[in-house]
Amino acid sequence: VVQRWNGSFFVKTTLAVLGLRIQFSHEDDSICTAPEAANKGFVVLHTNTIHEVHVDFCGCEQAPEAGTPEIQLLRAGWFPTTDEHPQTCATFEAFVLLTHQAKTTMYDYYAVLEKKTDNTGIKPPDRYHEWVQMCRKFRHTTMLKRGGRAKAYDESGVEGTKEGALAIRCPGCPRPGVNLPEDWEDAT
Repeated sequence: VVQRWNGSFFVKTTLAVLGLRIQFSHEDDSICTAPEAANKGFVVLHTNTIHEVHVDFCGCEQAPEAGTPEIQLLRAGWFPTTDEHPQTCATFEAFVLLTHQAKTTMYDYYAVLEKKTDNTGIKPPDRYHEWVQMCRKFRHTTMLKRGGRAKAYDESGVEGTKEGALAIRCPGCPRPGVNLPEDWEDAT
């Protein structure tokens, strides 16, 4: 939770109100000379809370090398909600660990982020729908990556993925020609 001293006591505020601007750099980490501001109300669902921030994307002559705003976000480890004009993104490091180890659901993780942001009942910007959308896209993208479905490895890429191609077969289930002997039908 971000707080600011107002002269008498601490008040809750956002990083955006405090003036924080996050500037995405070029691929070589050089500073952009002509940053372009993203839409107002940019929200980041991070491990500790839901943050409202100001974001600047690369807008200089190196912009094609820096990539689209979505690519710049992904390079920084922020997963955007949409492929065009994102206004919400999330970091998935803690969420992935908690879902695998503690079996935390999307709803429970988001509810904890809301409570860490403001536990008084006054809700932060409602981004639950976007959160669910990001989780689904993140899981699907991770599955495609682990299945080797990138253009670098296969010309057909994601579009060439056949139904069931990303499924992991159970190593314990009997399959003829894989883990059953040749004469398995005649075995007594």
